[in-house]
Amino acid sequence: MTWINRNWLMLGIMKGLVVTIKHFFKIGNRPVVTVQYPYERMEIAQRFRGLHSVDKNKCIGCGICEMNCPNNSIQIVRHNKGWYPQVKIGQCMFCGLCVDTCPMGQFQFIHVITTRLHNKAHKQVKQSKGGIITFHQLLEYLRFNLTLGTVPHNHGQRGHGTNF
Repeated sequence: MTWINRNWLMLGIMKGLVVTIKHFFKIGNRPVVTVQYPYERMEIAQRFRGLHSVDKNKCIGCGICEMNCPNNSIQIVRHNKGWYPQVKIGQCMFCGLCVDTCPMGQFQFIHVITTRLHNKAHKQVKQSKGGIITFHQLLEYLRFNLTLGTVPHNHGQRGHGTNF
């Protein structure tokens, strides 16, 4: 390596170091953008669309939500006592037409408090299954209790998706 190449290399390293040092000392003037998730929550917009929820006691199974779904991600399926919507969450584009057109006002987007929800669900399912559970069993528990309204949630905010 020649003398010119070594100096050129050192000049590049020094320029990078100067930029790093400038940014290091500017940190105190900037607001912190990292959220410590389990202990702090971000402010979520009211119009955010999260997990679908249907009150099966009040749903009449009319199928209007299925007809208005632009990408056919809702199907009306037969359950024990009647016909209810089932959402393919991976196919849904969260347009909100199902929520807007429900004549009974029972189709809505909800915000699930994930940490509290999953910990509670995991403990209850684990106790009932003898200590060993699968992901499918946990998901079924969450679906059942979300539709009955026994799991705490806030309407119109952020959540995670499952089929109902």
